[in-house]
Amino acid sequence: MVDPAARGKNVGGLLLEATLKLARERGCAEYGLYLVATTEKNLPFYQKYGFERVGSELRQRLV
Repeated sequence: MVDPAARGKNVGGLLLEATLKLARERGCAEYGLYLVATTEKNLPFYQKYGFERVGSELRQRLV
């Protein structure tokens, strides 16, 4: 979650890219997350970073 004062400054994108990089470095094959009703509006943000909806999850293949 990004502080409201930091929104619109790509802080969320940088955080997500950093965690994706760490997951790749650790040999993870996939990265997954869940959206809940209050965060469903963030779907386009995650799709922009390559996530796809798989059932109730968002996933990205890392390898």
